[in-house]
Amino acid sequence: MVTLFDFDARLSAVSALPALPSTNTVTGTKRLTDNRRTERRDAPLGAGAAGYEAAPMDSVLKWVFPEFFLTSLGISRRRLALIVGSTLTFAAIVGVVCVVLLGKEEQTARGSATRFASALVHNRPTAAPDGSAPYVSGVRDYFGGVTGARVIGAHNKGVNTGDNADTRSFFVVQMLLATKRGPAVIELEYDNHALLSETVSRVYELDPAKAPGLTRAEQGRLQKAFAARGGEPADAGRLSESAVPPPVSHTVVPQPAKPQIKKPVVSPQLRCVQRAHGDVVKMQKCATR
Repeated sequence: MVTLFDFDARLSAVSALPALPSTNTVTGTKRLTDNRRTERRDAPLGAGAAGYEAAPMDSVLKWVFPEFFLTSLGISRRRLALIVGSTLTFAAIVGVVCVVLLGKEEQTARGSATRFASALVHNRPTAAPDGSAPYVSGVRDYFGGVTGARVIGAHNKGVNTGDNADTRSFFVVQMLLATKRGPAVIELEYDNHALLSETVSRVYELDPAKAPGLTRAEQGRLQKAFAARGGEPADAGRLSESAVPPPVSHTVVPQPAKPQIKKPVVSPQLRCVQRAHGDVVKMQKCATR
């Protein structure tokens, strides 16, 4: 006969037994063990193992430091240094040549603009640089007499038309004028597709907001005069024309000579007949003369 005490004892013994692992836990443990065995079997041994672990690091170094890649191709460090040094030297020489050439171009443009200023003030188109003679009379016609002119700026201007065949750069020079219609700033272009050329391609008025190298007082006077002239800058077409017509040489036309009619010579007998007024006796007497 089983007593209540014996039932409790059996229940305590069953509770003390270890729990059996579930099916999912056994399956996961088995997969982890199989993966570790596969890694140990596929991993190289010795020096191969070191290369296997360093392969990702070599790829990173080749991207960050190209010399690692060049070394792997058999290029020595000395040859690499020569290549890099030659490239940097060539780039430095090209940079120096460009800087010197741009300096010479600016100097040439400023010299040409100074000649144009002298010709403008003294009204001597023949003394102006090539291409600018028509602008001497045109500028003086639009602004009136020019009493002073000085260069206030110069820079290299780039033009990008979207077509590689027409993309170019050239120097422009800005000049401040003292004229009868007030101060004005004009800009001279040297777009002539030539190096160190003094030929002027265009001359036009510049908006006061784009005028460089002016004091606040000069800028104020320039703005006021610009507004008085209509507030629109004169283009190259207007400054290359003169409203004053060229002098016309007057040709003297000789006056026609008055015709000289000679009076006919009248004989005395004819005059006597005219005085007779038809009197036969008198006409007979005229015949005897």
